[in-house]
Amino acid sequence: MGHDKEGTLYKDYFKNFDYYTLDKNIPDDSLTHIKMDIHELGKLGNKYDLVLLMSVLEHVENPFKVSEEIINIMNNNGYLYLAVPFFYPIHKSLNLGFSDYWRFTDDAIKILFKDLNLIWLEEIPSVIKAIDDRMTYWDNSHTIVSGYCALFKKNKN
Repeated sequence: MGHDKEGTLYKDYFKNFDYYTLDKNIPDDSLTHIKMDIHELGKLGNKYDLVLLMSVLEHVENPFKVSEEIINIMNNNGYLYLAVPFFYPIHKSLNLGFSDYWRFTDDAIKILFKDLNLIWLEEIPSVIKAIDDRMTYWDNSHTIVSGYCALFKKNKN
């Protein structure tokens, strides 16, 4: 919770900003942790300049509801940065209270956040490549997609 794949806390990237984490399953007594179901984010109001949604969307039961809630908590001119896996092992933990429901393509991400302005969306390539004729590998444009990351902006209404 709250760190990148190398273990650096996200808050360390934003030292001069207020930083909050959210998880309904992990107890945390700090003033910067919000214990809440992500499907109910709208209760927080639209006050966030940046929302990081890092490998979370595949774990929510209703990504359509969650995408609406995320848009609702963003300030006008706020940003959403998200990362989602695509070709990635199922990863869930019933002891920690989360499952693994979804995989999203670039088109699905655009649909979920259609009310935001897409700034950029990148494929994260995998080291695995598809085989064309069983004799040679395709070029890098045919690498299997490991996941996606995207940056969106909420324009003023």
